[in-house]
Amino acid sequence: MTEKKSLFLISMVIFVLLNIINVFAVENTKIILKVDVPQRFSEIRPGEDIVINTEVILLKEEEKVADIILEYSIYDEKGILVAKVVETKSILLRLDDLKEISLPENAGPGTYAIDVRVTYKGVSVASSD
Repeated sequence: MTEKKSLFLISMVIFVLLNIINVFAVENTKIILKVDVPQRFSEIRPGEDIVINTEVILLKEEEKVADIILEYSIYDEKGILVAKVVETKSILLRLDDLKEISLPENAGPGTYAIDVRVTYKGVSVASSD
């Protein structure tokens, strides 16, 4: 149930994506992580924002609000981290998040990778898993 393509190209700065779906189980809970970048953000320039759509679904027995940690990382062709955002969100069953991340002014043309990681109860699932 996983479709992967976590690379995007930057030629002025181009992000080509992707629709990633990962499913992971922890205790009696399934974590479903869906990540994509809207088509209109497939080409950006250094210093501009990239928008990442993230959907997290917790399939669990208890209907109780839980905290999750969302971590957004952007890597260049050499695997060097160029941008990172970490935040805690509260979720009952489903969370839809639109995250804008600015690409550094000094980012050059090339292929970049987005990795989105969600952590729940100490267990992580990532878009690159």
